[in-house]
Amino acid sequence: MKVLKKFSQYLLKILPIINYTIFKNELCINISTNKLIPILFFFKNHTNSQFKVLSEIC
Repeated sequence: MKVLKKFSQYLLKILPIINYTIFKNELCINISTNKLIPILFFFKNHTNSQFKVLSEIC
């Protein structure tokens, strides 16, 4: 959990994230819709993330 919180704070510094929550070891972020594509690109390609699965967009 500490690693996820630290990563979340790192994301706040470098991405246009409005806010975030951590619940049951899952990170949820709120962003502006016009920033969706660059943020998804970041999560897919950045060395610290490289996420492969997107579970939900609301």
